[in-house]
Amino acid sequence: MRAKEYLIFSLYFFFTIIVFGSFGVWLPFIIDDYNYSKPSVMNIQALPNNIITYALSIFFVATIDRIIYLFKKSSKYDNIILEFLLILAVIFTNLWLVYKSVKCLKFNIINRSILYACIVDILAWGAWIYVKVQNTDSNNFSSIGGII
Repeated sequence: MRAKEYLIFSLYFFFTIIVFGSFGVWLPFIIDDYNYSKPSVMNIQALPNNIITYALSIFFVATIDRIIYLFKKSSKYDNIILEFLLILAVIFTNLWLVYKSVKCLKFNIINRSILYACIVDILAWGAWIYVKVQNTDSNNFSSIGGII
């Protein structure tokens, strides 16, 4: 990637995926700060679920995008099987982390639940970046069937 492409990619990732995509995670805290000058207990307890919902949406869009790309490339059998197995491993890892986060939330271990949710988020960001770097000619609508 050239410097200009890297800058555009980085800005797109930061603003679209991190800032705008995470409105549902941080907006309740801003509303609470405006209304009550501090976050409510309910929003703190909802934070892990909000992070997980945000992260899984990014992760599965990236995963679907990559699988569509691999199906189009299916005439070349070099690393496709290995990559499918890796995708399955990451999916099961995410599911296990989601389970651990929800279980910690059930027993009111909020900090650990947030930690597991943040790990899912980091894996989702990594998957999105990997998919976009590996398939630079893809468009942002490919996971929903192409440009509408």
